[in-house]
Amino acid sequence: MAKRQKSEPTRETRRVAQLVPFPSQTDVYDSLPPHELQALADDIAENGLREPIVILPKNAAGFRENSILDGTQRLEAIKLLGWTRVPVLVRYDLTSASRAEVTRQFVSPNLRRRQLRPLQQARAVVFEYQTRQTYPLGRLADAQDPELHTLLAETLNVCHRHLKRVLRILDAPLSVQRACDAGKLKMVLAERVSNLSEDAQRVIAERIEAGEDPNAVVTEFLPPPDVDDSIEAAVQEFMYRLTDAMKFLGPRVAEVDQFSKPLTIPRHCQTIQEFTALLKDLKARLRRQGDTSGA
Repeated sequence: MAKRQKSEPTRETRRVAQLVPFPSQTDVYDSLPPHELQALADDIAENGLREPIVILPKNAAGFRENSILDGTQRLEAIKLLGWTRVPVLVRYDLTSASRAEVTRQFVSPNLRRRQLRPLQQARAVVFEYQTRQTYPLGRLADAQDPELHTLLAETLNVCHRHLKRVLRILDAPLSVQRACDAGKLKMVLAERVSNLSEDAQRVIAERIEAGEDPNAVVTEFLPPPDVDDSIEAAVQEFMYRLTDAMKFLGPRVAEVDQFSKPLTIPRHCQTIQEFTALLKDLKARLRRQGDTSGA
């Protein structure tokens, strides 16, 4: 009697050595920092693996059997613990799925669950969107795709101007994006990398990966800005950072009670208002100065 083929997700176990990353893992998601990975390992050691690692069976889409759809970081933590076998959820329901459907199943859970940095989140959104398209998007900075723009704006909760900056940065090498996301490279510099030649971008990426200071490396390849542009760029950079900070703090009002000095919060808010007014005045002065010099 022929063995009945499974068609529903099934919990099984696998040897750790059998599991392999999904092909696009490193193109979309970053690895956890060592201290966070160790914290995850400690939690698994104390509480067990709360969720199994999700993997593919043999499939018609052509991906390797035992490719990880969800749980790559959990697997890395398990390796720190020295486990040799691990519980998995095998997605037999994807046995006959298309490559696009399997890819969406890889992106979606991670996009919902993981605490992603903005550019990493944007990469995931674009990657998932591309799997549904029948045409190449080409350079993201030049993409005139309203649906993609809407998806990114809603996911990142940013204005159109900031979105254009994000799209330009997404055209830069991954090492540049990751340095920007980690706060090691200014956004105003990161977005300009995508306009450089492929050779220049390759050298920048290699030097950043080698451990050089990203700001210094990128600056070497850029023409020096004039004084007014550098001031304006500094103002814009601060406003973007301020917007991101306020977006982060906005939904966390309940946590204000955890501050040891709650009365400082209104003062911080007042300071932000004062500084915003100062920036508006500075911008106005810069415009007037530009009008005067051009007269």
